[in-house]
Parts: sequence; structure tokens; C-alpha cells
Amino acid sequence: MDWAPPADLGPLEGTARVPASKSVEQRVRVLGALCEPPPGLPARFGPPPGADVEHLARALARLGTWRGSALGAGRERLALDAGEGATGFRFLLALAALRPAGARTLVTGRPGLRARPHRPVGRALLRLGAQLHRRPSGAWRVHGGGLRQRGPLVVDATRTSHAASALALVGWRLAGGLSARLLGPVVSRPYLDLTLAALARFGLAGRLEPAGSADLWLVTPEQTRGSAAVPADLPADASAAAGLLVAAALRGGRVRVEGLLGPEPQADLLALDLLERAGVGVARGADGAVEVAATPGQPLAPLGRVDLTAAPDLIFLAGVLAAAARGTTHLLATARTRTKESDREAGLARALGALGARVAALPGAGGLAVTGGALRGTRLSTAGDHRAAFAFGALALRVPGLVVGGAACVAKSHPEFWAELERLGGARGRATKGAAPPRGTMPPPGRSPAP
Repeated sequence: MDWAPPADLGPLEGTARVPASKSVEQRVRVLGALCEPPPGLPARFGPPPGADVEHLARALARLGTWRGSALGAGRERLALDAGEGATGFRFLLALAALRPAGARTLVTGRPGLRARPHRPVGRALLRLGAQLHRRPSGAWRVHGGGLRQRGPLVVDATRTSHAASALALVGWRLAGGLSARLLGPVVSRPYLDLTLAALARFGLAGRLEPAGSADLWLVTPEQTRGSAAVPADLPADASAAAGLLVAAALRGGRVRVEGLLGPEPQADLLALDLLERAGVGVARGADGAVEVAATPGQPLAPLGRVDLTAAPDLIFLAGVLAAAARGTTHLLATARTRTKESDREAGLARALGALGARVAALPGAGGLAVTGGALRGTRLSTAGDHRAAFAFGALALRVPGLVVGGAACVAKSHPEFWAELERLGGARGRATKGAAPPRGTMPPPGRSPAP
């Protein structure tokens, strides 16, 4: 499926509909399964969730809930499909180890997911006594029997925070709890803080403490049960919201997202700071709402130095803002985005170069210098990466002739993204499913579409 803006799309106006935070919801669902009795789920926020949440929910339903000293009561062999969701895949590895002794679980997913690096989680679980191994296909076989800390536990947190988050989510169910030294510098720290906030939703204790140098101690004491109360409503998803807010900045208009700000430290809220650096108006409400306002065709300022260590998923959105700006932006700490749903560093460089922006590699641990200018329309492939689709779709609102190839991948996290862009822009002429209109049918920013 290709997507390009409809010919009658105007400036974006209105309140955007976005799903609940994918990161928060996945953690809440995992903790809910470990509680005895399991609590009800929070009220859903916004549109239906994406495929990542749906795959995890189905896997958790098959695992069952906590029964005395193990997850679920059955010992039957299970195959759990995480789809394309790395977060769900890695959490399922830890959960499968908590099944009763004798239970065997195959954790699998799409080929691209199986090829991604899951060994940091596997190594940490092995040190806790788990029996698991990676099969040649990239799927993992996990034997039940529980986890127990038998000595000092050291976890490499320099490439992903998923291993530490998985341990924190299950650590309170270990006899004696869990204490791990996280070797730093710890990347994606907001996602660890998000995990601790999820524990707090259930009345569970967990904390991070300095461990000298760049390391941290992760401590989750043993606790007999989580709260049976229904946790508070989930916040809006910052990643999905960022795509729509950046789109408003690039096309012009005024877009509001409700329920975005709250106690959970969503990493991709950094996008609000990037928009302000670009000179776009950002208003934060006491009620948790955010509103972005820009005039059609508004010139954008370069973003300066953007460190993506804590928010690697923003590389595409930061990149398209940089390409649309007048000047040079430095995107830093991009190397670790090479093993996401796509090689994001290389994919962004290729895409921006095809549009006419100047892109140069920076020395060190990954980085790109992006110099904006006059951009030309072309077809950009998402390579199946939903983050690329969000960003290329936003930029298509500013660059006539830009077509997003492989646009259906947004189903991973925001299935209604294209419909929402068109609704906010007042488009009437077509549905988002099917072929895009011919290139060049969208008027450039600053001009009203033909009536």
C-alpha cells in the first residue's frame, strides 16, 4: 500500500485520536497477569491498539495468570507469537520461565523480529537459572520451573533497556526478590523509569540506585501480591502522537492531543522539545493535553544537537524536521537504531538524500549531520518500519509529490494513522486503503487546496 496526501487536504485542525501508550499498556498487561487475583484492565484510551499490543494480549491469555507459585497451571507446550514486537517478545521470554516445571514454551514472531538481538535478555535469564536457548530460526525455547537469584547479577544495559525492564517486571515474583547491577551508560533510561512507574500502579516496589560511574542498581524486593484494584487510565501514546504533531508543524494548523502528559516518563515526549527548537508553538495543559500550532509553510529552525540516547525511536521524526529546516542539525547516538525494525540510521540517510537534503555521517558512536533545503518529491519506502511511515507521511504534507511506500506498516502501533491525518486535514475525496493518487496532486504548504 502506498499513501500520499489527498488533493483536498488542508491544514490540520482538531483533536487527534491516538491509541493508549503502547509501552505503558504492555507493562500493565504483564503485571496484571502476575497478580493474584488478576486485576481488571484500565479503561482504553483512544482508538484500538496496534498489532504489538494485540499479539502480547493473545500470548498472555494463553499463558494464564499467577497460580500460587507459577504463571498458569498447565504444562502443555505453547507457541507464543509476538508478531513484530520486540518488547513483547523479550517480556515473554521472562514470563515463560515462570511457568510450572515441565512446561515448554516457544517464543517466536515474524522473521525480522526473530533476527533482532534478544541475547541480552536471554543471558540475564540464564544467570537466574532459566533453561532456554535460541533455535536456528531465531525463535527461543524456554523451559518452565521458575527463576531465582543465586548470586550477583550483572546486566549489560548499554544497548537495550529491555533486559532490565523484563527483570523488573518479574523480579517481585522471585523468592528473595531481585537485585541487578546494570552496566552503563544505560540507554533508553526513560523506559526503565516507565517500568518502575508501572510497578507503582500496582502498589509494587522497585527502584534504581546509583552504582558508581555510569552503572545503576535495579532492586525489586519480593512481594506476595500486587494490587487487585483496576489501575488508572492509560496515557496517550507519545510516539503515535508525535507523528501527528510533527505533521501539524510541517503542514500547518492546530492539533491537540489529550491525555498525553502524566506521571509516566514517555521517552518520545522529547518530540515536544524538538518542535519548540524548530520554532513551532507548543502549549502544555495542566490537564495533560498538548497543542501544537503552526502557520502553513512556516519556516523551521534547525534543531541543533539532538541526542537520541534516551529516545532512539524519534530518529525519523527528528530527521524530517531537520530536512525541512533552514540549516544543519546533528543527530547523535544513532548507531543503536541500526537493529530496530529496520536499519533506521541508514534508511533515514537514504531517504533524506533522495529528497535532496544533505546528509553526512558524524564520527564516533553513530550520528548524522542533516542540512535542510529545497526538497523534491519522490517515493520513499518505509522498509516495513512504522516509525519511518509516521515521519515520511508527516513530511509528505510539506513536500508535493512525496509518496510513502509500504504505508500499511503503521498497523504495528497506530492502525488509524492515515485516516487520522486525512480527518484532521478535512480530506473528503478518498479512503486511505488502496493506491495513492498521482504524485503532485497536493498543493504546497501556504496555498489552499482547490475547492
